[in-house]
Amino acid sequence: MYIITLDQKGQNLENRPVLTYNQIMTLSIQNMIDQAEKMQRRKDAITLHRIEGYEFTPEQTAMFEMFDREEFTAEQRIDYIKQKYEQAGIAAAE
Repeated sequence: MYIITLDQKGQNLENRPVLTYNQIMTLSIQNMIDQAEKMQRRKDAITLHRIEGYEFTPEQTAMFEMFDREEFTAEQRIDYIKQKYEQAGIAAAE
C-alpha cells in the first residue's frame, strides 16, 4: 500500500511503503505483551518457590494460569482460593 504522508519533520514520504494499523491491532499487540509479561511473572514466581523447596502441582499451575487469563484481581484470587479451601474443609489462614 502506498500513501502520501509527511514525516515528523514535514518531509514528503510519497510513494514509500507504509505499514498501517488500526486501534484493534494496537490493542491486540498490547494484549500479547501483557500476556507475555504475566507468563514471565508466573514463571519467575514458580522458580522462586522451587528455590525455596516448594513445587506447584499441575492443578495449582492451571489455577494461576486461569487467574491471569481471566484477569482476576488480587482480591478475587484470594477469595477464590479461600472458597476452594473452605469447600475442601480446610481452614484458610488469615
